[in-house]
Amino acid sequence: ALSADEVAAAAVPIALATWEFDGNLLDSRGSLHAEAQNGARVEDGFLILDGNSAYAATGPVNTNLTEKTIEAWVLLDNLDQRGGGAISVQTLNGEFFDAIVFAEAEPKKWMAGSDTFARTSSFGGVEETQAQDQPVHICIVYSINGTITGYRNGQPYGSAYNKAPLLNYSTGNWQVVFGLRHGTSAATGRMLKGKIQRAQLYDRALSADEVAAAAVPIALATWEFDGNLLDSRGSLHAEAQNGARVEDGFLILDGNSAYAATGPVNTNLTEKTIEAWVLLDNLDQRGGGAISVQTLNGEFFDAIVFAEAEPKKWMAGSDTFARTSSFGGVEETQAQDQPVHICIVYSINGTITGYRNGQPYGSAYNKAPLLNYSTGNWQVVFGLRHGTSAATGRMLKGKIQRAQLYDRALSADEV
Repeated sequence: ALSADEVAAAAVPIALATWEFDGNLLDSRGSLHAEAQNGARVEDGFLILDGNSAYAATGPVNTNLTEKTIEAWVLLDNLDQRGGGAISVQTLNGEFFDAIVFAEAEPKKWMAGSDTFARTSSFGGVEETQAQDQPVHICIVYSINGTITGYRNGQPYGSAYNKAPLLNYSTGNWQVVFGLRHGTSAATGRMLKGKIQRAQLYDRALSADEVAAAAVPIALATWEFDGNLLDSRGSLHAEAQNGARVEDGFLILDGNSAYAATGPVNTNLTEKTIEAWVLLDNLDQRGGGAISVQTLNGEFFDAIVFAEAEPKKWMAGSDTFARTSSFGGVEETQAQDQPVHICIVYSINGTITGYRNGQPYGSAYNKAPLLNYSTGNWQVVFGLRHGTSAATGRMLKGKIQRAQLYDRALSADEV
């Protein structure tokens, strides 16, 4: 696996087309826009596919394509389905194709699907176990010499193979489809049941380093606390309240009244990941929040909280514990001496997963549906569990070194 420094050093590749499914089916990179078929729809940042008849397809693409890379972030409804396609490059008649396919030839395994298996062999990768709970990044690279290489969450998936020459897709005679393995209409055994969060097509073969770089999640907002409270990724800048200050690369919180807060955020948020690197003044404090997503009135929230329900344990805080259960993680012993990385992942199916220093913290749970934070009606706060002003029992005493917010659920590998 690449180190964090190696991933950071790798140039993130530029795609020929990118579909973010952020309220539409548009190609955010160019003009390869897709259209929904048979009830396919975009919702909460996902393309929703019913496994029955729903799919999406672009029009004809006016460039030649031989060497290529296709990738998609996929959340499956179940792991027992067989033969559905996430993203496929196909001729307009649907006869010839190359696709990311789930479990057509082998149960619970990803494969490079193709017409009559002409360019398909088993990667020999492991069976899928996570894609029902969180999106996984699947990437297939088609090199000009015919070598086909699979990746899962940025890491090699089984072994590459070379079975036959690549197919050339001639200008104006091919398209991209989502949710349908291949064809010009829905067909039994070819449909994907699940959700696609993002997909990209490249007109070249990515290197292993480039795949790893492409798979690294990009945060919606990043606060480095490097002399200020600015969001280094975008415009979700925070303001200090009641004496909160930045010093030596940390946000300093007195546990009394100091906190920081952003203004309203102009995007919808449901699925998400929040993370912070936290250094506590003491381990006996109770109920303070490190980072919280909350409605502007402070009534509804999701937060990384220390020891509100259980002494010395981290939890996913929420309004009246609506989405809170115990992770059953170990008591904290180090956060007074060194910063610890705490991350909480909120998956679209309601599963909430905790991590500490990159490792699972106790066990995930699913208690209730996620809350949708509507555009312009929510913000991010630091040091205050929730609310519009300081309040006893809600304040964190310590320092935050760094914090990030993602508008999707990170996988375990990504965390």
